[in-house]
Amino acid sequence: MRLPHGFGETATLLLRGRCLAGLPFTILAVSLTASCDRPQPDSARADSTSPQPQAPEPALATPAHPPSPQETVRLAHEHRVSGRLGLVGPLVIPEQRPHVMELIQSVDRLLAANHTLQAAAGEKFGSASAALFDLAQVANLIGVFSHDVEVLDERITGDSAVVTIQVAKRVPLQQVRLVRRDGRWLIQTDPPIEGVAAEVRNLADVLVDAVDILAEKSLTLEELRGEVESRQKAVGRRLALLAERPAPLADR
Repeated sequence: MRLPHGFGETATLLLRGRCLAGLPFTILAVSLTASCDRPQPDSARADSTSPQPQAPEPALATPAHPPSPQETVRLAHEHRVSGRLGLVGPLVIPEQRPHVMELIQSVDRLLAANHTLQAAAGEKFGSASAALFDLAQVANLIGVFSHDVEVLDERITGDSAVVTIQVAKRVPLQQVRLVRRDGRWLIQTDPPIEGVAAEVRNLADVLVDAVDILAEKSLTLEELRGEVESRQKAVGRRLALLAERPAPLADR
């Protein structure tokens, strides 16, 4: 399985026993995190089936003293959690930018669908029962682009740098790689796993459909779980297959 070094044990400990209607969080965690930065070793559905296009990204001015690697990571995080995705893209190397933005958009779409389902299920069954469907942890499964990120330190070697971060107070810590191009530091993630972002959107569709089912049918909690489970299992199987694909040679 394509696990970033050191992640497998952490995912197992963090998410042990946490399944949502047959979809293990470990599968989603592995698939998402393997598309982002590596851990530090030993330490509501859109109209189309793809993310909506972003407005053209504004060009970044090159100041006399451009942001340091740490400052670049902090900027990326601030823009990401504030929803200013058009300002996140220019902080990522151009060849990875489309894949990174697609993944962030897909995760945000899943989180929005999750929020809607939590409200609808909570109203009908109560908050404790609604928690059975909760996928909010996904917000902190995409490395440097997670919601809860603390920047700790940096190490610069020539035109390369490593910034150490902590996501959601978890250990081991994670390392974000950056490269200096044209005088600016840019984030370089692991090679993306093709298809993961699309499956995250499919998972969002499952949650949105669950909201529609709640509105149209009089279902018990168990009936709703059964409706959701059958589709989530299919997404989980596809994510597992994606995570098992051999890594590109450059990632080995």
